[in-house]
Amino acid sequence: MNMIRLLVIIIIILIALSIYLVLIINGQKRIMYQNKKELRRILGINEYAYQMILIEIKHRPLRSRLEALKIRKIAIYGMGELGERIMDDIIQNTSIELLYGIDRDARHKKMIIPIYTLEEAMSREKPDLVLLTTYTEGDELRLKIENKMDTKVLSLKEIIYAE
Repeated sequence: MNMIRLLVIIIIILIALSIYLVLIINGQKRIMYQNKKELRRILGINEYAYQMILIEIKHRPLRSRLEALKIRKIAIYGMGELGERIMDDIIQNTSIELLYGIDRDARHKKMIIPIYTLEEAMSREKPDLVLLTTYTEGDELRLKIENKMDTKVLSLKEIIYAE
């Protein structure tokens, strides 16, 4: 009887250790996935910055591309570092009216323009264009904005690579 009890305890301990190891492995996979996503985002931002430099060198700055699209009012989605740089360029170098920024973390952003969540932006003035500065969110986000705000949406990548 004691031998059976000992075997049951050993089996329970082994099962518990197996579950613990599975949880640790899954946690490491999640961390690795998050790191890969962050690395993709950083590489994307670097690629955008590089392309913007090339555009400036070719004397075809972002402002010319936006003005060529007949954009009068714009909103920027994604007010991180790249969104701030685009905001500064639009404010300082164009006649385009920058209505507001849109960001998931709008409450924590303090800038010279109002920053709203997407839900809040839906009740604000409609821009001619929402410029996506996010690298990783892509088509899902575009469709969401187009459907909710009923306006044109272009990614920074599309504007940069447009001829």
